[in-house]
Amino acid sequence: MDGRTLLQLLMEQSRENPNSLANKLKNRSLQSQLQRFLDGRTSNPRASTLQPVAQHYHVDVAAFLSADAASKTASALGLTGPESAGHASEDSSAYRTSSPVPIRPRPESDVTQVVTSLAYLLKRLDPQVRRAIGTLLEGLADRPEDGELTASRIKALIDATGNEARPRSSASPPSGK
Repeated sequence: MDGRTLLQLLMEQSRENPNSLANKLKNRSLQSQLQRFLDGRTSNPRASTLQPVAQHYHVDVAAFLSADAASKTASALGLTGPESAGHASEDSSAYRTSSPVPIRPRPESDVTQVVTSLAYLLKRLDPQVRRAIGTLLEGLADRPEDGELTASRIKALIDATGNEARPRSSASPPSGK
């Protein structure tokens, strides 16, 4: 793996592009430099150019300048499988600095799973309990940091009403007849 590929993976994971990354780093001129690096028009960027990017992603700047360091960093961050690291015996943590880049869920795939699971759960509940759950979820729109609290309240509501044990006839898919 090279530094260009590592940067692409880090940006994908963080749902960023050269423009948004330059904006976050408050350095507009960095956008064109990053784009040239990613496009291959710049094969040997300066370490000083990539230093703010390395700090942003909490990696050593060498990871963008050396294929070996890029592979080890990607492996340490879990961006590649162990088979692509090629250096399992070496300590890849030496190529990480401070905290790792947070892994963000990919909404396009997770939303479908979450909504489908929620719909299945709601089908099994009485309408009054469904409305109560809807109210709890509305509150979550204002305070998303309360996700775990909301989940525990919904679970308590379902447990208290005993609804989970009583599948409703609408819970099964139509037979198509």
